[in-house]
Amino acid sequence: MRLGKKAVWVSVLMAGSASAAPLFDASLGTTPSAQGWPLLRDPILGHSVSETLGAGFTALDSRNPISDKGGYFSEDPFFGVLRHPAFPATLDRVAGFTVRVDLRIVGENHPPRDDNGDGLDDRAGFSLIVVTDDLSAIEIGFWDDQVWAYEDDAFVAGDFFTHAESALLDTTAQLRSYALTILGDRYTLRVDGATRLSGPLRDYSSFTGSPNVYAIANFAFFGDDTSSAEGAVELAYYDITDDAPPHCPADLNFDGVVDLSDLAGLLAAFGACAGDAAYSISADLNNDGCVELADLAGLLAAFGTSCG
Repeated sequence: MRLGKKAVWVSVLMAGSASAAPLFDASLGTTPSAQGWPLLRDPILGHSVSETLGAGFTALDSRNPISDKGGYFSEDPFFGVLRHPAFPATLDRVAGFTVRVDLRIVGENHPPRDDNGDGLDDRAGFSLIVVTDDLSAIEIGFWDDQVWAYEDDAFVAGDFFTHAESALLDTTAQLRSYALTILGDRYTLRVDGATRLSGPLRDYSSFTGSPNVYAIANFAFFGDDTSSAEGAVELAYYDITDDAPPHCPADLNFDGVVDLSDLAGLLAAFGACAGDAAYSISADLNNDGCVELADLAGLLAAFGTSCG
């Protein structure tokens, strides 16, 4: 959980009873920790992190002080003894799968923290983490008005756990359904059925802190994993299914079709590489760090495709 840049994570484990699929359903009238999810909170004593059963949701609140953190783990990252009994044994990115989470951000606070000097803050008070069977992963951060992906340092040194691709979104207005599809080497985030974010999977496994959850295959987390931000969220549903909707990375503007506007977006970034001002991670279709002829060929091959 990026502990090399944060306070050491000390935890309390609360193992709940086993639950059938879905992996969490608030309509059952119990919390995630009572449906199989180990809940870890830091610090052990005197923490502010609360888990409260509401009407059709569980409220998780890590606010005040900002340094406190906590969330739900598919297994405890220290010993692997406590784990969700129904969590999938394998998260196969080649076959593809979708993580669905229904939630509403009640409030999120992240004081200024720009680790790589790009003008974007680099921490969120609520995150989703998914790590596949080969340690390919993605972490999505939630703000009140935005969802965004955490970067690894594959292309630019110093970008580890910094703000990457993002999409404006009011996460506070209502309960929303987030469907995070992982297929091949990319992810797609759909919100209430509409694609809002897409990009390459990351490799965070070189993180040197403890515990290093990014080095645990077939792993998931949702909650506040940072002492540099805080949040409160209402959680209603969590499940993982092996259905993976058709992937359409060439639809750069997420309007449902690969057309001239996507071509224009790729051409605007053509020739740029990671670290350049013109570089667009969505236009880098093959994830090699530069927008070049291979990406143009990929878009032209998909031209006219309806992405649903």
